[in-house]
Amino acid sequence: MTAWFYYLLWMCLLLQVGALVQFGVWLSTGRRAVWTALYCIVALLSAFLLARLYTVFCVMMLTLSWHYKRSKIGAIQVGILSLSVLVYLGIAGFYREWISPSNNLVGTGELAELAGEQDQLVLRYVVANLQELSNLSEVISMTPSELPYQFGTTFTPVIFKPIPRALMPSKPLSASGLFTRQVSPENYDSGFTTAMGAWGEWYLNFSWPGIILGFALTGALSSAAYRAIRATNEFGRVMLYASFVVVLLTWLRSDFNSATTYGLYYFVPAIVTLAYVTHDGRGPLIYRGVPSRRGPLLENPAK
Repeated sequence: MTAWFYYLLWMCLLLQVGALVQFGVWLSTGRRAVWTALYCIVALLSAFLLARLYTVFCVMMLTLSWHYKRSKIGAIQVGILSLSVLVYLGIAGFYREWISPSNNLVGTGELAELAGEQDQLVLRYVVANLQELSNLSEVISMTPSELPYQFGTTFTPVIFKPIPRALMPSKPLSASGLFTRQVSPENYDSGFTTAMGAWGEWYLNFSWPGIILGFALTGALSSAAYRAIRATNEFGRVMLYASFVVVLLTWLRSDFNSATTYGLYYFVPAIVTLAYVTHDGRGPLIYRGVPSRRGPLLENPAK
């Protein structure tokens, strides 16, 4: 892809960050409802045909925020929303294939027609990239005979993430990068990787005990995150939980290194929103029984 695509993508992500922050302000204060709706629509449309993954992530965070702070979303609404997302993924997938350098509208239409005749439209345009289970079977068959156990080294790239590989050639590879270099070195040299997924990464590091340990830790972490969101009404906590869900789903479809990158895109607006909606800008926050610089808290005479 050309460089302009990534600059445009980052602009869209900044729009999504602004929309999420404004959405939090509206849910917490009720102010600027029209502007909030406009911000969210523009943010979603900006990446609608540019990046399906980021658009779906933004929809997920908006939906979770609405569910926990505005009104509960029932099973019927979830079904309608899921169906709408599937339709969107198909349309955006067709569009992305159409604008690719090797295709045109006629050729893309022929491929879509052929996929329809074979009842593989959904597979081609919606779930074609979910190859993690297939890669897991390959990892199991080639580890440790061809690819040795990594014993946790695929989790360490996050520590050196700010350092460019040009300055640190020995920087550890992510699980997906390591796997791609082994099975498809030509794609790796071209800058492409194939998704590993959390289960494949845990097996690559610690074999079957690693998968058991990974699922146990993920379940415990998910339970703790859910208990934390249920223990408070702060919108910032909801945003942090939504960001956690984004990271978890990203790890299930890629690897830990990629999940942390995606997480930063959404943890940043979550933290900004938390700071914005819990601080009025006039002085330090006042919590229960804690005096501020303005003087001691006054007791209610009616008590």
